[in-house]
Amino acid sequence: MTETCAGAIFNTACPRYDVEKRLLFPSLGLCMPGISMRITGGCEGKENHALPPGVVGDLEVSGAVVFKGYFNNPCDTEQSFTSDGWFKTGDRALINHDGCLILQGRTKNLLVVNGVKYDPFELESAIDEAPILGVTPSWTCCFSYFKLGGHTEEVVAIYVPTYNPDDINARAQTADAIGKITLSLTGCRPQILPLPQSLLKKTSLGKLSRSAMKEAFERGEYHVYEEENANKLAIYRISAREEPRDELESELLTIFIDSMNVAPSEFDVQTSILDLGISSIELIKLKRCIETNLKCMPIEEIPLITLMTNTTVRDLAMCLVSSQRLVVAYNPVVKLQTGGDKIPLWFVHPGVGEVMVFMNLGKYITDRPVYALRASGFNQGEMPFDSIEEIVQLYHGAIKKEQPEGPYAVAGYSYGGMLAFEIGKILESNGDQVKFIGSFNLPPHIKTRMSQVTWKMSVLDLCHFLQLISEDRAGELAKELQDVPDSSLITEVMVHINHNRLTELALSLAALTRWAQIGLNLHRIAVSYEPSSSVASMDVFFCDPITAVASSKKLWLEGFLLKWKDFTRAEPRFHEVLGSHYTMLSPENVFSFQKTLRMALEARGI
Repeated sequence: MTETCAGAIFNTACPRYDVEKRLLFPSLGLCMPGISMRITGGCEGKENHALPPGVVGDLEVSGAVVFKGYFNNPCDTEQSFTSDGWFKTGDRALINHDGCLILQGRTKNLLVVNGVKYDPFELESAIDEAPILGVTPSWTCCFSYFKLGGHTEEVVAIYVPTYNPDDINARAQTADAIGKITLSLTGCRPQILPLPQSLLKKTSLGKLSRSAMKEAFERGEYHVYEEENANKLAIYRISAREEPRDELESELLTIFIDSMNVAPSEFDVQTSILDLGISSIELIKLKRCIETNLKCMPIEEIPLITLMTNTTVRDLAMCLVSSQRLVVAYNPVVKLQTGGDKIPLWFVHPGVGEVMVFMNLGKYITDRPVYALRASGFNQGEMPFDSIEEIVQLYHGAIKKEQPEGPYAVAGYSYGGMLAFEIGKILESNGDQVKFIGSFNLPPHIKTRMSQVTWKMSVLDLCHFLQLISEDRAGELAKELQDVPDSSLITEVMVHINHNRLTELALSLAALTRWAQIGLNLHRIAVSYEPSSSVASMDVFFCDPITAVASSKKLWLEGFLLKWKDFTRAEPRFHEVLGSHYTMLSPENVFSFQKTLRMALEARGI
């Protein structure tokens, strides 16, 4: 910061220290002479309460190298210092037990949309790090503003384009990519504005002035560029638009637009819902809207897999026409992302069998195709699996059919980590190169845990996984319902769940029962599983464990996950991620997770 003579706190042991400590983000290190730092937070209404090591709070600094105030601005100066003379940096951070500073985010310059705060630095970083050809890296600025007559603040994303101003195709593709990222992070579609680099001034420290650009935007200084951008995008949308061919496509298009809350000019019958960064909840909402509002071809129930594999209005219409009963032949492959030129990434389902959990993650990975493998048994005509061998052979065949040549990258969430390991073994044994095998919080030895899974546990774990009940409540219900027979267990559990969440998920009692049965079957066929042989390498992503399995993350890592060393020919790599076993891919943690995953893929040369 300019206020602290720039590099007043620095890490001279980077990256050795950070690697040794397995830090998710590198430390900024220690203070140079002339500056001190502290982390504060509220304590019984008292100001300036210093927090202990490892606790996140507000970063404050003091000392000879810290400025004394803003020139001719006593108001800002007063607001920027505590009553005991410490400068409030606006950063959220912690100081670890070694005295090193680790930033966690910002308290200033937040985007506020519908009352929810978002970090503009995180959004700018996501746009810069995405492989968007039309964006000049490090020249992206995001802020929010309250539009006259609006109901909430809107997000503005300004960038410096790399394309010729008259290239409307590149302009539209860049806008779509930025819009998808912003929607993923904030839940809203931004106003996107390309500007000449000459209008965006950086400080001597290389920072864009967000406040100055926001003020210029609100004063209308960029209005000419806004009009030019809107006109050129409108020309592109009109020229590229695909209109409905019949009544079915017309009705579906209206339903898609209303359900997704997208402008009609930005969505046509050939637009994929994946391009909008659709979440699992939005997908379920779309499913319910189609079942409720489609008049020309009434649908009693449409399987989620039908929407996940037919992601445009035209594809879905053709699917409905060709099979009005919606009996879909089982295919384990679900395409979550089809763009990009890097080698594909394959995700294998967790123990509940479904792959919607990967939708939040897949929408951040735009530089390569992303596929997910789902279990059999969810839809009419699908039979549950009989053995691990059957699953692995079927999934291996599906991967080879979609991607005939390597190198391969496969990762599994929880139970799927075991399947990814077995798939990797088959690929390698057939001479294929496997450059990445990932296990998301699963150790190699699982049969003890598998043998513990009962019908009750399967139901309660599924309800917790779906956020119908909390983990603590699931533990309480396991005791409270210990004498309830299996035949009436789900009926009893339904009394205790979050019914608003159940409505969001559009789950019936029958569907929940079928889902739990699939999960139980997957666990039962793994009760005798023993890992054997080895793969070339493994990346293990770990977080807080299931409390019934290990009491701490340290015990989980050292007592369980490190045993992957016995099944890899090179030392496995371990990556700490945020959240718990059930929340590591949830909306609040998925952005951090995808950054760790992408770094792990890059480290493997893919």
